[in-house]
Amino acid sequence: MRLLSVRGVLDRESDITKGTEDTFRSTVVEELDDTTTDYAMLSHRWSNKEVNYSEMVKLTSMSMEKRDGVGGREGYNKILEGCEQAVKDGLERLWFDTCCIDKRRSSVLSEAINSMYQWYYSTKCYAHLHDFTESTFPNKPDKKTYGNCNGRPEWFSWGWTLQELIAPKEVQFFNKDWVPLGNKRTLAFKLAKTTRIPLPVLKVPSPGLVLCGPNYVMGCRPEDNSSRRPGIFLVGIIRREYADALWRGRESISTTTVGNHPWV
Repeated sequence: MRLLSVRGVLDRESDITKGTEDTFRSTVVEELDDTTTDYAMLSHRWSNKEVNYSEMVKLTSMSMEKRDGVGGREGYNKILEGCEQAVKDGLERLWFDTCCIDKRRSSVLSEAINSMYQWYYSTKCYAHLHDFTESTFPNKPDKKTYGNCNGRPEWFSWGWTLQELIAPKEVQFFNKDWVPLGNKRTLAFKLAKTTRIPLPVLKVPSPGLVLCGPNYVMGCRPEDNSSRRPGIFLVGIIRREYADALWRGRESISTTTVGNHPWV
């Protein structure tokens, strides 16, 4: 898998700030064996201001105007903040989906889609709540602020983030400014209340998704929710092979199977 070199990213940014980027020679994105490398993964909601693989590896060779444009994006700052958190945790590598997958190559994209759940299961995850500014984890829905997301930060409404909560052994939550809010263990009861995912699923990571209770549907498209039961993580539609790879033969992580293939 491709991983960011935390030190390489931060050293390059330091050189750019000092105007000495021409002397930068370190590698920023590396191809490494995920089974023998310690790393963290970032879970976040995409914006229209992310940084892709090509931009990340070619930043210092861009014109100053273009480089400043990339460096001024919300997504670039998210990368720097994630790398700084990894340094605090004593980690040298970070996986960030927007810039660690070369989406121009279909084989690379397919491998990432098929491997992603295992990647998350094998490491710790940083969950960045980009629209949450408080310093403590939300205790109750706030329809006024998050009217389009069932009263919760957007991270809790998007299908991509379902596996990123269930799979990892450790999930650390951060607010918009990267203030720590707690982790999956300390917040287990609040997370169960927020997501309706049973506590055992949150407390014991599984190498494959497990069945949840029969009263809720998770991870399928709203229009495919034939049971009409309450849903969670139902927003967003991506490639079908992702769902196929993720569920490995199960139609849904709920016990309702008809019409609930887990599009996420």
